[in-house]
Amino acid sequence: MFNDNNSNPIITLCSFIENTAGNVGGGLFNGVNASPILLSCDFTSNSCTNGGGGVFNVQNTSTYANCTFTSNTTTSGSGGGMFNEETNAILTKCVFKDNSSAVFGGGIYNLVSSPTLLNCSIIDNVCDNGGGVFNNNGSNPTLTNCIVTNNIGTSQGGGISNGVSSPILINCTVSNNVSSLGGGIYNSVGAASVLSNCIVWGNGTSFNNINAVVTYSIVEGATVYTGTGNSNSDPLFIDASDPDGVDDLIGTTDDGIRVESSSPGAGTGDPAVTSPTTDITGAARGTAPFDMGVYTAMGVIPSVFAIGMNEYTTLELAIVAAGASGTITMLDDYIQSADIEIPDGITLQVSDGHILTVTGTLTNNGTITNQSTLNHASSSFVNNGIYSGGGVFMGNFQNNGTISISQN
Repeated sequence: MFNDNNSNPIITLCSFIENTAGNVGGGLFNGVNASPILLSCDFTSNSCTNGGGGVFNVQNTSTYANCTFTSNTTTSGSGGGMFNEETNAILTKCVFKDNSSAVFGGGIYNLVSSPTLLNCSIIDNVCDNGGGVFNNNGSNPTLTNCIVTNNIGTSQGGGISNGVSSPILINCTVSNNVSSLGGGIYNSVGAASVLSNCIVWGNGTSFNNINAVVTYSIVEGATVYTGTGNSNSDPLFIDASDPDGVDDLIGTTDDGIRVESSSPGAGTGDPAVTSPTTDITGAARGTAPFDMGVYTAMGVIPSVFAIGMNEYTTLELAIVAAGASGTITMLDDYIQSADIEIPDGITLQVSDGHILTVTGTLTNNGTITNQSTLNHASSSFVNNGIYSGGGVFMGNFQNNGTISISQN
């Protein structure tokens, strides 16, 4: 797709897959004075030669919300997922995963651009310089509640690389990135990062030099990084080896790079930082000082689902534990925000007096026995198996199986 010269399309629920461009913008090109708005769109396996395997933006104000950029590439240039040139894009709850470029910015490349990123995740991207993000030539993006993890910059800046640029990071987690220089963040001469309420840990080397202004943050190193409220104590990730958790969805409650309630970053953030009031999962942060990092510290999470004597905190975990067959009993009210599938051979029993609320797509290939209330708030319910009980369905209801309605 090509947008230019005051083109302002609103694009919703579209997929850009396996497109190619000889120069820039493999999936989407947004030119001068274009102001497209993209909502819940996917950019997958697009490619180009020089810049923006997924998207190329130049001199425009584009907006992206709930978009994913996966496995996009540039063969000779920069910005595997997105290339911004003189563009202050706004990105909210977007995911950049498994993108790659030959030169700069495996996930995102910013050139004279200062985009705003909120609740975004940059994971598993690869390039030579700036595996996750490369900011160049006066690019000063603001990242709030963002995850930068498991990226590789073979030469410099595994997570983020800065060339004469000063990004601002607030309540971000930069972890498990890899590079020869500056595994977490690389600052070239004339570049300086500004961090507050952040966690920079498990990157080999957190920074390549001292060109960073850091306050109220945990930074791995032999000594405490210079700045008010900083610490070099282990942040106590739940499971750093599995950053996106059992559900393989980054930015959800089972993520391995959440921190334990006993983390030294719990409740020790900057007292002056009072927004945003929720973390990347939507959990309330409470009153300042907030917890450091992208997540609220993980307290005791109640078990909601049971298989026999074993209990689980999320429906995804219970389904994995059930394997090929079994009955999962819901013990309390539960909100399922991500799409979920009940596999063939699995029975989900909603106990009497409790409410299961599903805000994404519910696909039932097994059996759902509803003794109480199933409130399907949006999207669609696809029944390919057996459903018995009642419920409130406000989205699309497609039945390819058997339904027995016993209550309204």
